[in-house]
Amino acid sequence: MPITRQKSALIEMLVHKYHLTFANLVHPTAYVSPYATIGQGIFVGANSVIGPGAVLHDHVSVGRGVTVGHDTVLHKYVRLSPGSNIAGHVAIYDGALIGLGAGIIEELIIGRGAVVAAGAVVIRDVLEKTLVAGVPAVFKKTYEG
Repeated sequence: MPITRQKSALIEMLVHKYHLTFANLVHPTAYVSPYATIGQGIFVGANSVIGPGAVLHDHVSVGRGVTVGHDTVLHKYVRLSPGSNIAGHVAIYDGALIGLGAGIIEELIIGRGAVVAAGAVVIRDVLEKTLVAGVPAVFKKTYEG
C-alpha cells in the first residue's frame, strides 16, 4: 500500500500534540493557478502545472514535470510521480500513488490507496487498494488491509 498508516498517524500526532502546521514547498518554476486551492504540507516540483479549480488537500506531493488539470481533486497523501499527467475533473483519493509518466484521462476516479504503475494510461476508474498497469491500464492485483 503506498501510504503507511504510521506516516499519517505520526503527522496527526504531531499536529495534535505540538499544534504544528506544515509549510508548502512550491518550486519557482512550477505554476499553481491562483484559482487552485491548496492545503498544508504540499510539495510541487519543478516545471509542474496545477490548473484552475484544482484542489490539493494536505500532504500531497507533486513531482517535477507533472500536469494537474482543471477541477481535479487530490485528497490527503496523494503522490504524483514525475512526468505524470492528470486530466481535468479527476478525483484521486487518500494515499493513492500515480507512477512515473502515467496518464489519467478526464472525469475518472482513482480510489483510496490505489497504485497506477509507471507509464500506465488510465481510461477507467480504479478501485481502492488496487494496482493497475499497462496501456490501457488493467487490473493487476488487490492490496490487503
